[in-house]
Amino acid sequence: SSDSIVVLIKQAKNIQKKYADRKHSIEKAADLSFLESNDSLRNTYFVEIALAYSKLNDSLNFRKFNTASIKLSQKIADSSILAFNYWDLGFFYDNYDVKDSAYYNYSKAHKIFEKQKESSYAAQMLLNMAIIQADLKDYTGSEITTIEAIKIFKPLEDNFQLYKCYNNLGIIYNELEEYKQALFYHNEALQYLNNVKKPQTYKERTLNNIGVVYRNIGDQKKAIEYFKKALEYTDLIKTQPDTYAMLLDNLALSKLRLKDTTGVFTLFNRALQIRDSIKDIDGVT
Repeated sequence: SSDSIVVLIKQAKNIQKKYADRKHSIEKAADLSFLESNDSLRNTYFVEIALAYSKLNDSLNFRKFNTASIKLSQKIADSSILAFNYWDLGFFYDNYDVKDSAYYNYSKAHKIFEKQKESSYAAQMLLNMAIIQADLKDYTGSEITTIEAIKIFKPLEDNFQLYKCYNNLGIIYNELEEYKQALFYHNEALQYLNNVKKPQTYKERTLNNIGVVYRNIGDQKKAIEYFKKALEYTDLIKTQPDTYAMLLDNLALSKLRLKDTTGVFTLFNRALQIRDSIKDIDGVT
């Protein structure tokens, strides 16, 4: 029955359950979904099953059900779900660092959302595209795309997305070595984050970014101040071990540049151990 498929998908997404139990639930849901005769309902299941497989890090089955959903969305002319299909696929490629494919699918999703006048979703795709452009060192393109997204988010008063936009601008200007502008945009980002109810660990990441800008300017004392401020968040090691390790590494580097070697070896080693344990290969390198 439809109810049983929904329950199975919910169980598969429950991170409190054992991996094997979640995998068993989604496999049962997947088998049952093919028995659904209603195309629209079956397509909805395909989308949810693909996402559940993605959360289980099963890329093969994610691709299988995402592809099935794309084909069905095109067959029944369901552009709403098709846009989310491309969004999910873009996110999948982004996670695997296949930037060109991620950008391509975000762009396809953006065009559909824009046509449907789904402003918020369209702007989110623009921001995703802008971040990829920055990753690929197309800083001018990233700035233009980010500003396009800001123009949409501002009337919507979406503080969290505006935070992400200004944070990206801060990163861009840091890379362009225009440090005054970088600090301006990172501080602007923090202002928007203050209006977000559950900011999670985004504040700590931005404090790290500000610290990096000061380090690049050559003001190591100011940089250390920001790294230490970010490390004051006690649960960071549990919630965001990658951010925690990055902060330890950056703190150690700034101390080293001040020729203050006290505790530096310990900080570098601790950062290395954490990054090694979470398979953060870039960080380890």
